[in-house]
Amino acid sequence: MKRLTVLLQGLFLALVIGGASAPAIADGRTPLPSIVKGTGDQCVEPVEVMRRDHMKFLLHQRDDTVHEGIRTKRHSLKGCIECHAGRDATGKPVPVTDQGQFCQSCHSYAAVKMDCFSCHATTPETERVDTADLARRSFMRRVGIAAATATAVPGLTLVTLAEARPADQAVTGDRRWGLMIDASKCADGCRACVQACEQENGLRSTGRPLTDAQWIRPVHLRDRATGRETWLPMLCQHCERPPCVDVCPTGASFRRADGIVLVDKHICIGCRYCMMACPYRARSFIHEDLTGQKPHVPRGKGTVESCTLCVHRVDAGNLSTACADACPSKAIVFGDLKDPASEIHRLLKQTASRELREDLDLNTGVRYSGV
Repeated sequence: MKRLTVLLQGLFLALVIGGASAPAIADGRTPLPSIVKGTGDQCVEPVEVMRRDHMKFLLHQRDDTVHEGIRTKRHSLKGCIECHAGRDATGKPVPVTDQGQFCQSCHSYAAVKMDCFSCHATTPETERVDTADLARRSFMRRVGIAAATATAVPGLTLVTLAEARPADQAVTGDRRWGLMIDASKCADGCRACVQACEQENGLRSTGRPLTDAQWIRPVHLRDRATGRETWLPMLCQHCERPPCVDVCPTGASFRRADGIVLVDKHICIGCRYCMMACPYRARSFIHEDLTGQKPHVPRGKGTVESCTLCVHRVDAGNLSTACADACPSKAIVFGDLKDPASEIHRLLKQTASRELREDLDLNTGVRYSGV
């Protein structure tokens, strides 16, 4: 591994930063890769920084981005790809995974059998979600609601609006994101939240419902004593003390400081211990090759996944989830459990609610009423 790292470093320095194109070796050995010289003005960091830390950039600054929620230009490969991607005779970008292009050149030369784009869909021709627009719409929606409330009720203290965290700052424990779900409002057979989740995260049916990825699934409950029936959406409960994190042998399952429980796909080995440990059956294993993924939701065959509380939205400042937005009866409310001025905090204070499996003492971030 050390020798491979040194080899990749040497190739990157000589060919990418220098923009050199080496000729094929005539003695039958594998020819050195020919990499397109960068077309931009400069790298996101000075050349001496890239020479020293480029492997960290190639790893997507994993600890900063995935674990800390820092999402700046310098933590993305988007700029690298668009600057170094080759172009055809018409000037159209050539996919970076094509033979001889930016990523594939070094991978082929070093015999690295790893395709980043089996999980990441961010290529130059991929349509991207405008997270800034999502944040603007969320902010305006909340401003409108707050303004209407203040006008209708004179003397009422205006609810404090949560401000978006700057992209270059890590998440902290000052907030804890969660959901309040009123099961009494859930209509029998309604799948609006499920469909919204699937569309937001690029989940598709393979025709095998027993193994298809399910980040939200409708659950039917029946009281044996009274016969009362209830429908509710089941998803990752984002526990304060998550069993999935306790049993993960690689640390792939982890809990962010703001309470969101995630899976680091870079180090998930697909052992599925977390699936067995989860008392809510909230995790899914990916059995099939994936295509047409969403750029903001990297997914990969052989890894485990579950609800992320739309973390890509949260980090962009859009403080709402796809399921909450789609619910026709407004049964799902997303917000900061620690903020006394938030709607979810007010509902929890005024309405009787409960955790599922309270006996496990997990202090879940998802609470239910009407159950």
